[in-house]
Amino acid sequence: MLNRKYPGALTSRLDALAHRVEAKESALRRDLDRVRARVSKHQTLERELAQARQHATERDAELRQLRQRFTEREAQTPPASTGHAPVTLTAFPPLDVPDGLLDGIALLTRQLDFVRRFARAQAQRGESEVLTGFAVGLELIHAHLCVATPNLGELQSSADAEVPPTTLRGAIGLDLLPAFDDLHRCVRTLRGSARSSLLDPLREAVEWVFACFVGVLERRGLSLRYPLGSSFNPHEHEASALVQTTALAPGSVAEVLQVGVWLDGTLLRPARVSVVAADSVSRSS
Repeated sequence: MLNRKYPGALTSRLDALAHRVEAKESALRRDLDRVRARVSKHQTLERELAQARQHATERDAELRQLRQRFTEREAQTPPASTGHAPVTLTAFPPLDVPDGLLDGIALLTRQLDFVRRFARAQAQRGESEVLTGFAVGLELIHAHLCVATPNLGELQSSADAEVPPTTLRGAIGLDLLPAFDDLHRCVRTLRGSARSSLLDPLREAVEWVFACFVGVLERRGLSLRYPLGSSFNPHEHEASALVQTTALAPGSVAEVLQVGVWLDGTLLRPARVSVVAADSVSRSS
């Protein structure tokens, strides 16, 4: 009786009810999508946190190994008689590095990434401007290697077989030696810095990376000349300064400011050095 009397009104009410149900269902679906997005984001953050913890654990293990090797090295090596500068290029013995140039650079890039972040952490821990300066320098070296990697990769992929010596010489001089020289300056500065609980671990880490850098270059046939204490040779050395000291004979190399480089028996660049003045003995007496 009602359906016959009010068919239009009933239909309208049913339609309105259906629309409200659809609206509520749509709202619930949106809420469900938001919840799923939050859960997915939370799961992603948990995975990233687990990876970061694993990465930190690995870096801590590497640092412990580094400290152990440095301690063993110091126990075996007598102190140098010429101040803080060692008689050898690196404080570590030759390290095992990959045979391939790109693999070696990739290893150095990973190591520098760890050391630069470690320097930042040490600087924040001690509120040290000195450590901040080292961190900035290491970040610049890391950035240089990041740029050098694609350049050398393109060079290697464009060559049919082995890269020609002339091309390799130019690529190393342009892409790798500037980063090597910057790291060598960092090493020299750290060796001359005062001992401290914050700086000593960084000094050890940088020495380790520098030894790896030396190994990577030597695997490519380079010979790195560090003529500290030897007689000045104008054909292999470039004198930048004269110094007065009685610890070395006149005409000897007192400090190596830039390492000399040879490639396949050819001088790629001379070592830049400071030399003991000829009148050092007479002035001291």
